[in-house]
Amino acid sequence: MLMKRASLFLSLITTTLLVSCGGGSKPAPTPTISYSFHFVGEHCNLAGKTTYDETIKEGESRTFTITTDKNHLLTKENVNVRGEANFDESKQQLIITSMKSDVVVTANAKASCHLVILVTDGLIDGKKNISENVLIGSDHSYQLTPNDHFAITKKSINVNEGSKAEVNLDTDKNILHVNKIANDTSISVKAKHIYQFTFNGTNCHIGEDNNYQSNIIEGEKYNYKVTCDLNFVVTKEQITIVGKAFYDIYTRSIVIDEVDGNIEINATAVEGYVFNFLGEHCAIDGKTRCEIDVPKVKDLIQLFLTRVIF
Repeated sequence: MLMKRASLFLSLITTTLLVSCGGGSKPAPTPTISYSFHFVGEHCNLAGKTTYDETIKEGESRTFTITTDKNHLLTKENVNVRGEANFDESKQQLIITSMKSDVVVTANAKASCHLVILVTDGLIDGKKNISENVLIGSDHSYQLTPNDHFAITKKSINVNEGSKAEVNLDTDKNILHVNKIANDTSISVKAKHIYQFTFNGTNCHIGEDNNYQSNIIEGEKYNYKVTCDLNFVVTKEQITIVGKAFYDIYTRSIVIDEVDGNIEINATAVEGYVFNFLGEHCAIDGKTRCEIDVPKVKDLIQLFLTRVIF
């Protein structure tokens, strides 16, 4: 009986020591969780493979760079992602910040070409030039900003030979539209100088102003109608022109065929009358019908003899 009690006592001591010393069975380790990453590419590859698979542990991050075939481009519209991953179009990269589930990516790169736009005396989307790969058949718009004292007109746009695209300029907003790009396209944009047109009139005016000013743009054509006060006329002899322009006596207009600098007009109307000519088998300056302003001092007979052709 005494031996049994001693044995039980030793057993209790042993159990207590085992518990206090951490003995007995250890807890099972936490299992590692992994997920699958699967990529399928058309005209593009990942790590040189059009089909790529990898097992990624939960919580890990990955960055995959996609390489497209020559003359192909991958856009967000052509990348389908199932799972928690993002496609960075500018870097052509797939980014997994923390693996939380299986990820499946299908990517289909499309045929592309190169677009170059160079701007002189201005900016395009805040830069001096655009050089980028674009999808064939795609449409693009760019904001043009001319430098001070410059303007952008349709004559500013030059599409280089061999380029195939529909190029249009919204002159109200200075937006360049490049649509339906079919091949490598190169466009140059040269902003035009803004010059000054000045008219100083005596007894005559443009619009309502005797002293008229307006901006005129390099390379453009302009026509300004000169109106005289009652019983006053202007002829070429009463007009002084500084710059590239002329006075059309038949339309009574200042005509600028192509601006290449500032233009100043000084005109002094004098008293006169209108000579109406109606010719039969004869003409004045090739015109059988016309009106000519004649100052009172002008000899009508001399005008008739010197300018009428029979």
